[in-house]
Amino acid sequence: MAKTYLSHAKYVIHQKFEIKGVVDKHDIIGAIFGQSEGIIGEGLDLRELQGSGKIGRIELDLEAKNGITNGALNIPSGSDMVETSILAATIEVVDKVGPCDAKFATVRIEDTRITKRKVIVANAKRLLSKLIAEEIPDSQEIANEVRSEVRTAGISDYGRDKLPAGPHLLDCEEIIVVEGRADVINLLKYNIKNVVAMGGSRIPHSIVELSKRKEITAFVDGDRGGELDLKRLLQIAEIDYVARAPTGKEVEELTKKEILAALNKKISTVQTKAGTAVPVDDIDIGNDKYWSNHNADPIESTNEGDFVEKSLFKPREKPTYGRNAPRKDYNGSKPPFNKTRSLAPKRPYKKAEPIVSRPVEKVVESTTQPKDLKVNFVKEMTSLKNSSKAKLFEKSGKEIILVPVKDLLKTLKDKSKNLDSVVFDGNITKRVAELAKSKGARYLIGAKKGKMSKIKGLEIIEYSS
Repeated sequence: MAKTYLSHAKYVIHQKFEIKGVVDKHDIIGAIFGQSEGIIGEGLDLRELQGSGKIGRIELDLEAKNGITNGALNIPSGSDMVETSILAATIEVVDKVGPCDAKFATVRIEDTRITKRKVIVANAKRLLSKLIAEEIPDSQEIANEVRSEVRTAGISDYGRDKLPAGPHLLDCEEIIVVEGRADVINLLKYNIKNVVAMGGSRIPHSIVELSKRKEITAFVDGDRGGELDLKRLLQIAEIDYVARAPTGKEVEELTKKEILAALNKKISTVQTKAGTAVPVDDIDIGNDKYWSNHNADPIESTNEGDFVEKSLFKPREKPTYGRNAPRKDYNGSKPPFNKTRSLAPKRPYKKAEPIVSRPVEKVVESTTQPKDLKVNFVKEMTSLKNSSKAKLFEKSGKEIILVPVKDLLKTLKDKSKNLDSVVFDGNITKRVAELAKSKGARYLIGAKKGKMSKIKGLEIIEYSS
C-alpha cells in the first residue's frame, strides 16, 4: 500500500467498527477493499484513489475481547470534501469481515486545514506580541533616545584630564564649572554650552589652568557636598563667581527656569577663613546656629552690598553706666538717680570698608612700551592713523599681515598662526578682544576702547596719535 502523507491530506476520515468474531488487521483491510470495489465506479474506487495518491495508508487500531473485535480506523484523504464524504459512506456498507458480521460507522471527518489555521493563528499571535514588545519601541522611548543622543553628542573632552565639557568651552571668556558629567548634560539640554565638569572630588590641573585664563563661575549643588566642592575650588583655583542650586537639589536635576535663576543670582567670590562665599540675602548675621553648621565666621553686608568678615566687628558690650546699666543693691533703698545720658552704642557691630568685587578694566591712553613687546606700538599706530588698517605681529616683532580693519575678524580666524600682538586703527570691541585672546595674542592696541571686563592674559592699550 502507498505511504500516508498527512502533510498533503485535506481531510481525515475517523471511523469505528464492531466485528462479531476474532479477526486480524489484514482481514479488515481485505474486506474494505473487496466489498467497496465497483460500487461507485472506477473514479472513486479505493485502489484507484490509493494508487493516485488521493488517499493514504489506512491505519487500524483494534482489540478483541469476549469474542468480539472492536476498533477504529483512520483514512487520510487528499480529495475534495464531496469525494471524501462518498468514500466514508462507501466503507460504512461493509457488513462482513470473513464469516463474521461487521458494522462500520463514521465518527467524524476532520478538516486538517482547520487545525493548520489554528496553529497559524497561534503562531501569528506569538510573533506579533514579540514584534510589539521587542522591535517597536514606545514613542516616549524614541524621544528619550534622541534627546540623549543629542546631549551626549555635544560633549567633548577638555584638557589632559579628559574632562566632560560643552562644545563652546574654548570660544567663551566666561566658563561655568560644575561637579560631574550629569551636570554638564543637564546644562547642554538647555543650550548652555560653555560648561566643564571637575570630574571628581580632586580638583584637576586642567581646571586650575583654565581659571587663570577665563572668568570662572562655580555652579555647585545645594547640599553639603556642594559646599565641600566649593571650598576645594576656592583653595586651588581662581574663581570669580559662585552660583548655587536651590537647597537640597543637585545641578543635574534642575529645570531650565531653576538653572537660569541660580546663574542670575551668582555672587562675586569672597573668601572667609573657611574658604566659603556666602550671599548676604541667604544669611542671618545674628544666627549662631548658621555659622556653627557652616564652620565659618559670619559676614555682614555694608551699604554698598558687598561682604566683610565678622571678625572686623566688635560685639555689643553691656554698659556699666546709665539707665541700661545693671542695678546694684543699696540695702533695700532706691538706687541713686543718674543724670548721665547713656552712651551705649546703637549698632552691635562697627562697620568696616567693604571688599571690592571684581573690577571693570579702565583703559587710558598710554605711551609706555611694555618690556616684552618687540613692536613699537607708538610708531605703528602713528603710521596707521586714518588708514583704517590693522597689522598682526609675531612675538619676535615680525609683521604677519596688513589688512583693512573691516577684515580683521576674518583674518584673526583664518591667519593667526604665531600671533602675539595686534595693532589697528579702530575701536577695540569685546568681540575683537576675545577672538585675539583665543588665538594667542598677548597685546591688543587700538585707537579707542569701550567699557568691558578685563580679559585675563590680554593687555589692552588705547592710543590715539
